[in-house]
Amino acid sequence: MKKIITFLCVVLLVAAMSIQVKAQSIDFYDSVKVYKTTTMPISLRSGDMDGDGIEDLVVAAYDTLHILKGTGDGTFTLLHKYSMITVVGDAAVSYNFVLADLTNDGKLDVVFPNSDYLGFFVNTGSGALSPLKKYNLGGTSDEIAVADFNLDGYLDVVVPTNNFLDPHYKYIAVFINNKNGTLKNEVLYSVPPKDYDAPESVAGFHVNTLDLNDDSYPDVIQSYEVKDSAAVYYNKGDGTFNTPVRIEIPLGVKKIDVKDMDHDNRLDFIALGQRSYLLPKPIYTFGFYLQKAADNDQVITDTLTVPERNYFNDHLVADVNNDGEYDLVIPQGYSAYDANNTYSDSLVIYLNKGNVTFDIRTPSFSRSMKVYPTSVLMDDLNGDHLLDLAYIGGGDSTIIVMLQKNLVTAISSSSSIETTIIYPNPSSGLLNIHASAGQVIQAVSVYDAMGRKVFLQENETAQENISLDLNSLPKGLYLLEEEKESGARSIQHFVLQ
Repeated sequence: MKKIITFLCVVLLVAAMSIQVKAQSIDFYDSVKVYKTTTMPISLRSGDMDGDGIEDLVVAAYDTLHILKGTGDGTFTLLHKYSMITVVGDAAVSYNFVLADLTNDGKLDVVFPNSDYLGFFVNTGSGALSPLKKYNLGGTSDEIAVADFNLDGYLDVVVPTNNFLDPHYKYIAVFINNKNGTLKNEVLYSVPPKDYDAPESVAGFHVNTLDLNDDSYPDVIQSYEVKDSAAVYYNKGDGTFNTPVRIEIPLGVKKIDVKDMDHDNRLDFIALGQRSYLLPKPIYTFGFYLQKAADNDQVITDTLTVPERNYFNDHLVADVNNDGEYDLVIPQGYSAYDANNTYSDSLVIYLNKGNVTFDIRTPSFSRSMKVYPTSVLMDDLNGDHLLDLAYIGGGDSTIIVMLQKNLVTAISSSSSIETTIIYPNPSSGLLNIHASAGQVIQAVSVYDAMGRKVFLQENETAQENISLDLNSLPKGLYLLEEEKESGARSIQHFVLQ
């Protein structure tokens, strides 16, 4: 397997004045039910759908898409509803959808997989969506991801799928963007049946996209729930893909994320895994897999096992408390395998204490939700630059928001911290960076609120002053990391408005 390298993680938070803020505790205000759907909600996303600079919520509930307009204070009102089927008898929506600007007009579009087609809504402005476009999928899927696979400036779509004729044969279906509001027909890339042979009734698999070999082209990671492996499809450099390479992972993978968890500039796998389908209930585990320097050499370094809590089907990896470490957010619902069908209705957060260590006996945050939480997201939903929680309350079909409290547990001056000034902040798209005296800047990276790198500028010659054009990024909260010629790094918050 090709060596997995180069993904810078947020490592330090530095304020513009020589002040270091440490927020090592988290808490949230009491939950507020912001919306109730008439059918069971399945998945939840956030984004500015109407271009007013305020985050909105979008929820897929069975066969209907609901767009909830954010007011800026953490409350929401219904803006639009759209059917996700076009013909009576069409199957309901799957368990995932993506908000992304596929038309390069600055508006978030909606794309989702269904049982036999890919659905595509174009955002026409003010949160209104065009009529549904459908593309043949040729199989079943409930996962989706987007990336610019051929680097033409437009996002493309990838979906993991089964073959209708042979459910044991697994594919990824890639839809290249036509750059005119439509997608090309699918191109299929297959996984050998011997690698992913499993009963037809077994649940589906997850897909993720990231540049894994540092060639600037996004690659695809596909995991399958009951096999101890994942498949990596390396991009050939033109939006097509090589035969997948198998990665051994010592537990069946239900969902996989890729982050640099331990700050060694090498990517790690964060896998939500399932050990067994045996009754009365499965045991789910989290595993961390570090990619070592030797090719195809993954080592499990830590596993979080929560056997006393009977079910969860999602997890979130995010820097919840702004300390530069990726944390884990786990909604825990009930299990159909439990003979008593009892509720385990908590939402827990494990804060990363550094070096990928967590205390699973005492979560940093745990609260009973009264309804079992399923799909979960974190975003700044009230404009206070803190990540708030929104999740689906599966027990009574509600969308629930919990706003994060502003807890700063320690503030200390530090003359040893080299400061960098950024202005204006908030910014309308143009951001100026001025290094401290005697320092020059070699590279600048920008991360969104979920820790994803969305901008990189590397200077051939280190500079003291840099101007960034970030007009292509959506409005919201970001982290800016600047690397000095000396190798020192610093990070600051800024807001695009």
